[in-house]
Order: sequence, then structure tokens, then C-alpha cells
Amino acid sequence: MAQLLPSLATTLFLITCGGAAVCAVYWTGVIGHMIKILVRRPTARVGLALAQANPPTASVAVIIPAHNEARVIEHLVNSLRQQAYPHVQFILSLDRCTDDTKSKAIAAIDGDARFYIHEISHCPPDWAGKVHALHSAVNHLSTQASQPDLLLFADADTRFSPEVIGATVAILRERKLELLSLLSTLSTDKWFEKIVQTAACLEISRQFPLSSVNAPTERRPFANGQFLLFDRLAYESFGGHTAVKDAILEDLALGRLMAKQKRPAQVLLSDDLIRCHMYDTFAGFQSGWKRIFIECVDWKVSRLYRYGWSMLLIGCICPIWSIALALIGFLAITRGFAAEMDAVFLSLPFSTSHLALVLGTWATAAYYISLLLIYRFARAPILAAFTHPIGSFLCGGILLDAARDVKNRVPVRWGGREYTRDPR
Repeated sequence: MAQLLPSLATTLFLITCGGAAVCAVYWTGVIGHMIKILVRRPTARVGLALAQANPPTASVAVIIPAHNEARVIEHLVNSLRQQAYPHVQFILSLDRCTDDTKSKAIAAIDGDARFYIHEISHCPPDWAGKVHALHSAVNHLSTQASQPDLLLFADADTRFSPEVIGATVAILRERKLELLSLLSTLSTDKWFEKIVQTAACLEISRQFPLSSVNAPTERRPFANGQFLLFDRLAYESFGGHTAVKDAILEDLALGRLMAKQKRPAQVLLSDDLIRCHMYDTFAGFQSGWKRIFIECVDWKVSRLYRYGWSMLLIGCICPIWSIALALIGFLAITRGFAAEMDAVFLSLPFSTSHLALVLGTWATAAYYISLLLIYRFARAPILAAFTHPIGSFLCGGILLDAARDVKNRVPVRWGGREYTRDPR
């Protein structure tokens, strides 16, 4: 047993060093990626100067689907009423609402003539609810004598800054795009928004990095349903929402369709030009993000498992090992038991205490420097970056739960309906 202990200790030490090395290399790479983003700043704020220099004149119809959105509809309407863009109309597509969404919307609209409430009482069984609500509202528009130049689809839980429509219309025009989508700045009022939400968004950005999403060729298709600005003629030419009628994440399906047909599209960060409060409870957060993750991997169980375990390893386990390794090395050197530590690992031809200190410190520093950059850029609370191991642990659990749900054919519940797909 005495001969086995040094061997076992050495093995555990090397495993911990290996985890710290993975952490150091991965998060150092993230720092480099974040520096590129900070330099390029792919945000919608570039449109503010464009709109001011040459004000756009395209007409825009903003279409918002709403299924039992009484908790957020007033905030949405109030933000829409403050829009500075003059050539705009708003359609609230109320989909089978059983709460007081309509009465709250009417009170918030307060007679503003730019608004129209479109009510839906039935959703065909071969349509996803949100997709049908959007399609039905577009059909209503087609009955008007004058058609809008652009269609803007957004979610009821978003809040618009007064300048966002003008800025994005200017970008669409200047870059000759057929689709411009924005990634919202997310609210951070709830504990899970502070601790878990950024980890979830980081996983989405890892799967769909903006550099690949906006690549001129062979782009990684993606779009965000919280803000989808389409050229109407382009939208109609590929069939609009009819082409993705049964999609649970219609935004991702539309993004894939645009990429397949090689149509010009981009995704930008909103940089606080739109804000979104997605969920009120952690249970709702878990359910919603499971749905998002499932659709992002196209119901592939193996990917959900792989991404879940990767998040646990890279975002939680390896950073904790790195912190522990740095602490052990520091204490061994400063408290004078470095020689004793080296004696335990008899088979290693170097100072284990110095290796532990240098490698652990590098990995820990890379981890938290990258996170501080990410949280600052995402406008999330900076101090919440230090709870990221907890967020990664909980988000990894959501991914693994999603894998089990798909494997066991547990229905996805969303918008008052249930959806089941065959696992892949």
C-alpha cells in the first residue's frame, strides 16, 4: 500500500494538471476571441449614425405574436409607442389568449392609431402556434391596399429603444440584406438570470459564433426570433412562415432556409437597443432553454449529451481544479512544504509546487479575464462572473435533461401546445 500511494497521488495530480491545462488553453482562446469582438463591435449601434446621416424611408410593419402575455404586453406596447421611426405600424397577433392580454394591450395602446389587434381563436394541427400567429398576421396585411416594404417580427417579452427600428432599417439598406436579426440584451433581475442565463447564452454563442453566422460563404445559419427584420419581397419569395410552418424554433428554421438559398442575412448584437425579459421563474427558464437547446441541435441526443458534459467540464470542473491547483502550489511554496509535496510525486522530474502554482494561476486568470470581458459586453452584472461555475453546472444539467427528454420522447410544451419529434 505504501508503494501504491505515491503512484495514486501522482495520477490524481496529473489529472488535475491536465484539467487545468485544458482550462488554460480554452479560456485563453476565448480571450483572443473576445478581443476581436470588442475591436470589431458587431452591434446594431452602427445603424444610429447611418440613420442620422441618411434617414431611411422604407415602411415597416412590426408583428408581435402573443399567447397569454399579460405579464409583459404593457411594457412592450409602451416601448413601441416611443418609436422615433415615422413610417411604422404595429400588429399585435393575439393567439388563443385566455388571460387579460387584450384588455391590457388596449389600455396601453390608448388610442394610438399605429396599432392593430389581430385575434386568432384556432391553430391548425399541422402548424406550430407562434408560426401560425405570425403567418395569420401577415395574411391580414396582404388585404391592405398599401403593403409595407419591410416586416419586423419580434417577441412580446422584448422592449425596444426609440431608435432601434430606424437604425436597423438603415443597416439593412446599407448592407443590402434581406434579413437582419438582433441578439437581445437580456434582463438580469432574477437570481437565475444573473447566475445561469449568461452561461446558457455563452453555450449558444459557442454553437453559433457570430464570425461563422455572418461569414460571407458557408455561414453557420442562425437567427433570433426576438428581432427579425425582413425585406418583404424576399420574405414572400421563399414562402414566408409557410415554409417553416411546423418549426418549434421558427427563427432558427428561417435562418437555415436563408443560408440554404444563399440569401444575404446577418445577425448583430443589439447592444441594449432591445431588451428582453424571457422568464419569471427558474422552472420556466429550464423549460424554455431546454426547448432552445433541443432545436439548436435538431433533436440530436448525442450532441445534447456531448454539449452538456463539455459545459460541466470546461465551465465548472476544470476551473475549480485550476483554482485548487493554484492554491495548493501557493501554500506549498509560501508555507515551506514544497519539498514534502515534491517527495510525494517521486516519479516527476520537476517541482510540482511551482508547476501547480503557474498552471493553476494561468488557467484561473484566463477563465475569469475572459468571463469579465463576456459579462461586461453582455451588460450582465460583473460580479456574477464569479458565480459562473455554478451557472455552468446548472446549465449543463439543463442540456443533459434535454437529452434525456428527447431520448424518452417527452413532449416539448410551449405556447399552449405540446410537440414531439423523433430523436436523432
